[in-house]
Amino acid sequence: MRTFAGHFCDVIALIEVPIGYVLHRPFKRPDGDAIAVYLRKADSGTYRLEDDGQTMGTLEVAGLDLD
Repeated sequence: MRTFAGHFCDVIALIEVPIGYVLHRPFKRPDGDAIAVYLRKADSGTYRLEDDGQTMGTLEVAGLDLD
C-alpha cells in the first residue's frame, strides 16, 4: 500500500488488488458508503479508471459537471 497526502490533509491510499489498484480515500456519499475508484490494468500494461457503478451518477446528481 502506498499513501499520499490528499486534499484536506486526509490520507489517500493506492492498494494493489487482483484487477490492478483501488484508490482508497476518506470521502463518502451522503448515505455513508465509501466512494470507490479503481485503476484496472489492461493486458497492454495501460490502466483504465473505473468507479463502482454509482460514483459518477451520484456526483452528477450532486451537480458536478463531468464534461
